[in-house]
Amino acid sequence: MIDVKKAVKSGDIVPNKKLGQCFLTDGGVAGRIVGAADPAPGDHAIEVGPGVCILTGMLCERAGSVTAVEIDKRLAAKIGPAMSGYGNFTLINADILKISPDALLPRDAEGAGSGRRVILVSNMPYYISSRIMARLFTEFDFVDKAVLMMQSELAHKLLSKPSEPDYCMMTVLANSFYKPELLFHVPPHLFTPQPGVESAVVAFCASETPPCAGPEEREMYFRVVRAAFSARRKTLENCLIGAGLAQGREQAAYALASANIKNGARGESLGVSEFAALARALRTLI
Repeated sequence: MIDVKKAVKSGDIVPNKKLGQCFLTDGGVAGRIVGAADPAPGDHAIEVGPGVCILTGMLCERAGSVTAVEIDKRLAAKIGPAMSGYGNFTLINADILKISPDALLPRDAEGAGSGRRVILVSNMPYYISSRIMARLFTEFDFVDKAVLMMQSELAHKLLSKPSEPDYCMMTVLANSFYKPELLFHVPPHLFTPQPGVESAVVAFCASETPPCAGPEEREMYFRVVRAAFSARRKTLENCLIGAGLAQGREQAAYALASANIKNGARGESLGVSEFAALARALRTLI
């Protein structure tokens, strides 16, 4: 771990506001996060934004291998030397929103994907938290478990129910492929610099019964969910027509009836199983 308070005070590390850098400084909280992730010697851990490595060393001591993705070049130059004592650590200086999913996969001796359990851990930059999770839910389907720090407000959105004010597209995606669980809150004074909001740690365990399996089913499911929340005031019928998923009201009404969804319903009233039924009904119309 880099002594962040000392480094910031001396000017050796200057937190980048544009990158949303707020470094966790409490080892007890870090231990709880890694403990919740529960990496085993055969597991591969991915860390997004290792920062001052308060989580990274703990992950290296428990997981078989660790890949960390850090966008900040200046910080990456300090992370390498700080983690040089760990032979199971790999640092990638890149943008997590642009990196290929394949670059995050564990490798065996021949360089191919190993099939080991994959864990994702991150004290996420809050300004891109939703975009990181969108990649987790739509592209990083190899992740078996994730433990993520985020704004408390976002955490409560992920745990909201259909028809509640905070229920949104991200809520549906989170509950489609994972089982989110709020673990604990983290106050601002445990970070340097202090964020202006309270943080929360949420665990995501991969669902054993996702609503769709193959690539074509997943693509349709994502299209339906995106369309349903494209205009919250519009009915599902209008959203489907507007997104090109139904050719006119008759076809849209047929799909809704086939999924046992009332005409006039809106996207925020549907649960995961209803979205899955609607996606299946629409696929029969293709």
